[in-house]
Amino acid sequence: MGGELVDVIGMLLSALALVGSVAFFCLWAHRAEGNRALTMGLYIVFGAFGFFVLLYGLGSAYRSYLEGEPVGNISYLAAALGLIAGIGLIPPLRLLVTKVVPFDPHSKPDMVGFIVLSQIAVLSIVALAADDGEFEPLTYPYLVIQAAAFIAVAFLLVGTWIYRSPRSSLERLGLVRPTQKQVWISVGFVFVLFIVSITSSLLVSEFQPEIGDEITDNLGRMTENIETGPGALLLGVTSGAGEEILVRGAIQPRYGIAFTSLLFAVLHAQYGLSFVTAGVFVTGVVFGLERKYLNTTCCIITHSLYNTTAVAVTLVIA
Repeated sequence: MGGELVDVIGMLLSALALVGSVAFFCLWAHRAEGNRALTMGLYIVFGAFGFFVLLYGLGSAYRSYLEGEPVGNISYLAAALGLIAGIGLIPPLRLLVTKVVPFDPHSKPDMVGFIVLSQIAVLSIVALAADDGEFEPLTYPYLVIQAAAFIAVAFLLVGTWIYRSPRSSLERLGLVRPTQKQVWISVGFVFVLFIVSITSSLLVSEFQPEIGDEITDNLGRMTENIETGPGALLLGVTSGAGEEILVRGAIQPRYGIAFTSLLFAVLHAQYGLSFVTAGVFVTGVVFGLERKYLNTTCCIITHSLYNTTAVAVTLVIA
């Protein structure tokens, strides 16, 4: 019991640290609009980070070359993170990126968001490739705390209490009351997601059987503490609400469906470099279209129903 309490406190402190950091940089980035000193501060912080990380990556790669050893993954990772920071900070390069990722190249919050989200994507891709199988079992407190942290971050990202009121933030996040027709459409999308999931699973079974066994082991280990009806429901609701409000509600309107879906896919490291990850990308596109033409509330309904049903079916089969 004492160990569980310590774990919960640790999760709460981590969540508070995340939300606090996001709040600090959101406030800084928004206040930097029209303020040269604060803008210079952003360039110094992210520029220094990018420069030293890039220098470390290139230096370690060159050292490996001199010693006749293969260049390590950490060198490539550091160089990639440094380059992303540079691309985000240099206006002409940032403008080129906007031809693919549709954000405002003149917006300081969008600039910071692009740098941070792109670096998270790179780190997630490395985690996918690493495939070390180290996935901790999910717990009820973890699911609730993670969802709460994601939702808090989403509200901060859209400028709640910085330049938006809570009501305006709800509208910006797409959190509106759906019509009865929209609810039924949301339920219909669940069947589309199962078609995507089944197809990707069949492709893995056919062409990547070893990875398929690893995915099964990873999912089994992650859900071993919540293999009950209430656990399936909690997983569905928390992941559906937390992920959709953050990814589709806050991030997608700024960075587009393609980039957001890619980020959504690579964050699911438990699937490794597999057809299932590709299926998650397609799932992200489906959610993206649902957000664009309906609203985020509909995405939450679809995501929650899909996850709850998928876990419940797994319990019945097992």
